[in-house]
Amino acid sequence: LGLALAGPIVLAAGGVLLYAAVSLFRASGWVRSLMLSLAVLGVFWLPTELVAGALPSGGGPVAELYASLGNPPAGRWATAALGSLLLWWLAGYATRRAVATGRSWMRADGVEFRRRLIRVVAGYPAALALAGAAAAQGWMPVWVAAAWGLMVLGMMMIRTA
Repeated sequence: LGLALAGPIVLAAGGVLLYAAVSLFRASGWVRSLMLSLAVLGVFWLPTELVAGALPSGGGPVAELYASLGNPPAGRWATAALGSLLLWWLAGYATRRAVATGRSWMRADGVEFRRRLIRVVAGYPAALALAGAAAAQGWMPVWVAAAWGLMVLGMMMIRTA
């Protein structure tokens, strides 16, 4: 389990550290947005792996872990629920960071404007990258990967304060 989850954890930590570094040095807005997109992609990678592994036809490190255990049916719903709950929690983090990043170079008043800002700065890049990567690597069927991308975007819209 540690080996299966080490990659996403390092990816998430690296993305968050890069975002913190460019924020600390007060880089221009487009550089901060780019690093935020990378950080959001990194933190959403773990829920994507969990949900992909919980699917009966899914792939990825978590699915390989299930296969090495003999493909037990027990625990798949719990893994999908854990991935969805983790996505819910991380979407709150991502939306707060996206609004803070956008506010650094423009005014972000009103919930609808913040939702638009989140979609552009973090939502669309993360949803497209996660859905594309999951489909390209064969972790999920294409239609499930597209639905997952929409779910990522939806969670970010719901979690906008």
